[in-house]
Amino acid sequence: MSERQALFISHASPEDNAFTIWLGAKLAAAGYEVWADVLRLKGGDDWQRKLEDGLRNRACKVLLVANQRSVDKQGVRNEIQIASDVARKIGDSRFIIPLRLGIFDTPFLIAHAQYIDFSRGWSAGLHELMSALQDEYKIPLSTEASTEVWSALQAMHGRQLEQRQENLISNWLRVFVSRLVREDNRLESPPSFWLVIIPEIVYELGRPKSRVARADAVTGSVTISKRRAEDLKVSPSLFPDEQQGADVYEYATHFRRQLKARLLKHKIVTQIVPETTLAPEDFKKANGMPLRRLEDPATIAWKLSTGAYHKGGGRPWQLAHVRPGVCYVGLVY
Repeated sequence: MSERQALFISHASPEDNAFTIWLGAKLAAAGYEVWADVLRLKGGDDWQRKLEDGLRNRACKVLLVANQRSVDKQGVRNEIQIASDVARKIGDSRFIIPLRLGIFDTPFLIAHAQYIDFSRGWSAGLHELMSALQDEYKIPLSTEASTEVWSALQAMHGRQLEQRQENLISNWLRVFVSRLVREDNRLESPPSFWLVIIPEIVYELGRPKSRVARADAVTGSVTISKRRAEDLKVSPSLFPDEQQGADVYEYATHFRRQLKARLLKHKIVTQIVPETTLAPEDFKKANGMPLRRLEDPATIAWKLSTGAYHKGGGRPWQLAHVRPGVCYVGLVY
């Protein structure tokens, strides 16, 4: 079997390190031998000699991470030159496979090469690359244990998990918004307002200071603090997983405010009521006591009816004998 089994990733360092680490882990998990400086080299290594040896003697294909930033770097251009020499030596006109991350001026030596487009999304590009490696180029899998290589790549750039309270993200909000918008658009004469009954679990976990019960809590995966997430809004990270971890803090833990804010542009008025308010006897604690302490039924009925009347366009009360020139700030009842 040929000794050339490695997929050599040529990239701009450190600008494209994040993409290279991500791609290397994906390829190693699929069973390929992967070679890149950010994945293989350690402190004290003669990196120039090892890089050139990997490129000249181990590589079966060179994956060129291509954008304007990378092709302008002298180190990448040197690797393109060496790869072109190797391609002529082994008689492989498709030895270099450009991975297009963005628009770039194609260097003359790879002007003929057909690129794989990662600019539309890393996942779509990876799918296209995997298909090409298997079906078109017939690249053999590594004789090394792929799980061992993949594990080493994960540990190399891993970060320690921290134990902290995390936001619970669900699609409850999207379900409510999409259904309300769909029904409001479907009806020829939609109601003045919608009565939205939310499940107890949404009420319990969808408030600013909600916390998951200790018995139901699971180990989280967020590795960054809220302060770090705020910093990433100004200076985005090179590492996609860190940026995704910061996205958690984009969600406000307040179901009511989010629902009303998202329905605002659709001009949909709502009255939100927890199901425990309407059927308190159906929700009890283990000791038989009500799950939540509620006001008496008459007060609940009064507040719901006056709220509904007002949101429906009515005026449930008004001041009598208003004196001209007097500003009335509020009403106490």
